[in-house]
Amino acid sequence: MYLKVLEFHGLKTDIDYDDFYSTLAVEELEKDILAYLDDRPVRFLIMSGSVGTGKTTIMNRLLKQLEESGEYLVALMTHNNPAKITEAMITEKLLRIVWDGGSQKRIDGERKHEIIADKMDSQGKRILLAIDDAHKLKAETLESLKKIKEKGISILLAAHTQLSRKLSLSYYEEAGLRSENFEVPGIAGEVHGYVEFLLKKAGGTIELFSDEALNELSRLCQTPFQVRKISWEALKKAVINNEKQVSLNTVHEILPNDFSHLWVELRRLGYTATEIAEELNEDKKRIVQCLHGRLPDDDELYKTIGAFLYGLGIKMASNE
Repeated sequence: MYLKVLEFHGLKTDIDYDDFYSTLAVEELEKDILAYLDDRPVRFLIMSGSVGTGKTTIMNRLLKQLEESGEYLVALMTHNNPAKITEAMITEKLLRIVWDGGSQKRIDGERKHEIIADKMDSQGKRILLAIDDAHKLKAETLESLKKIKEKGISILLAAHTQLSRKLSLSYYEEAGLRSENFEVPGIAGEVHGYVEFLLKKAGGTIELFSDEALNELSRLCQTPFQVRKISWEALKKAVINNEKQVSLNTVHEILPNDFSHLWVELRRLGYTATEIAEELNEDKKRIVQCLHGRLPDDDELYKTIGAFLYGLGIKMASNE
């Protein structure tokens, strides 16, 4: 089917690949973060956004620019399960960045922090600690970042939307965790240009999609990931439908039935019923009942959930 799709549409390759497309909003975001770091060397930053917005790609671009500036030493924490990242692992990573010899096990954690601060001063460079998928970090690891920041180290976390909301809760405020949130923009308003960009790289043109199909992609898609996946599936379906130009009906045919369902929208933002219940300090069962409209009409939880969803940019009516 793959080769048949390429031949049918005159493409050299598929368009379902993750290639960076710089929108005006993304360029502004990158400039804002760099300027924010430059204004004050010690910062606690969160890049938050839904699944597929390109948080990891943007973070890596920023880290590259900071390293190339010669002013920063960058420590990127990566782990296939960020929930297992501990304060000790972070400290060891930072120590190796400033000290080629690594650490000595006999040195306690607090002393390691002092060594890191001293080495940073002696080298005349700033340190930036970056962690991807930071919404998966355990509470104690998040709390430990305050101690690391106090040593003069900036922190950049890429995470789902829920992390910035979580850090605004009183539990974390009492722990002294302060952060500045930068929302990673989606692809709204740029879908036409992105589809054209993808098709051009694949050897095709924007005319492979009808105006109606492109307008529907613009209405539906909020992230580059959605655009790539839906556009490629539409091109495949167009072969079956014998369409040289993807139609509006073909786009509708390949969309999952639950594409705009409330629960799907919440998952894209990284939320489950358990996490919503924890954030709102409510019973999980009642949360599920509320989101399915199964509570009495006058239940106060509807107002609470409505305000919560509004803060996420989701309307309750999307579940109806």
